Amino acid sequence: MLLAVRLFIYLSLLFGTLWFGYATYRDYSLLMIDAVGSESESQKKAEMETRLQKAVEPKAEDTPEDEAGIIDLSLMVDEEEDYRAIRVNKNVSRHYVRLIGNTIAFCVLLTIAGFLCAQDFGDVLRFRMNQKIQYVDEASELNEDAEKGIYLMKRGKHQGALEILRKVVEQNPDAWEAQLCIAEHYDRTKENWTQAVSEYEDLLQMEMPAEKWGWTAIRLCNIYTGKLNEIGRPLLILKKLAIELPHTPAGVKAQKRLAMVEAARAAARSQAELGGPSGV
Repeated sequence: MLLAVRLFIYLSLLFGTLWFGYATYRDYSLLMIDAVGSESESQKKAEMETRLQKAVEPKAEDTPEDEAGIIDLSLMVDEEEDYRAIRVNKNVSRHYVRLIGNTIAFCVLLTIAGFLCAQDFGDVLRFRMNQKIQYVDEASELNEDAEKGIYLMKRGKHQGALEILRKVVEQNPDAWEAQLCIAEHYDRTKENWTQAVSEYEDLLQMEMPAEKWGWTAIRLCNIYTGKLNEIGRPLLILKKLAIELPHTPAGVKAQKRLAMVEAARAAARSQAELGGPSGV
């Protein structure tokens, strides 16, 4: 509801600002046209007066009646010119007043719109800054320690790296990068399969990218079947992987392995029913 109200206010301010901006430009243009027209009328009036002065100069052959007619004509022209000047001045005054009013309204609406935009932008920026500050306060130190532990592990300083990484996992249960480094250390470096299985099991309980979770599950199943000769637990992991992540490469591989297991079991049942030797 609040968002709809704010959107309506912004649209109203936008429409009002555009309208008064256009009105300001229009009145300014009309004012300039009237001003130019007033100057043109003044020039025409001056030229007309010059011509009339030349026309009313008495000549030898002019009669008093002719002179009176010429004088009356000049008075009529002056009255018409005065009327035009008054009308032009009224137009200029009206456009000038409208120009001032529209300009003030345009500036007020533009100021209000700018203030609201600045306020909303400040709220968004403050929210993002708070998020960033929280990230720095709560997670940056742990991330730095995790990177340090992984770096020490690659440099061969395993004991110090394990201490740092376990501290990171203890403080942040979702630090899967640190837990993965620990599991891979026992898997590939120490070849301690029992400990590696335990570390991988803990890793699968953490929130991590789906693709990474799938390949971690595949690796855990390989250790179970290839190193510990255990079948039950890896089958459960493969079924979960095939159901939850069926379209990922790891999920497809899990489906193929389950199909192979089912085929082997079907072959074993067939051999048992026939009473022949079984290779399983």
